[in-house]
Amino acid sequence: MAENQSTELALTGNDYSSGEQQEQKSGFVGSLGGMDLVRQITLIVALTICLAIAILIIM
Repeated sequence: MAENQSTELALTGNDYSSGEQQEQKSGFVGSLGGMDLVRQITLIVALTICLAIAILIIM
């Protein structure tokens, strides 16, 4: 007898019968992941510091 030996993951729809519910994220924070938000804030702070140093050098 032939058995299905596929290694693909079987995905079900929105089946919450196991008691688990997925967290619904919305808004700006929901569209970005946690690390993406930290990366964006770090980039903005670094650019602000560089801009401040450049202004001090020019003056």
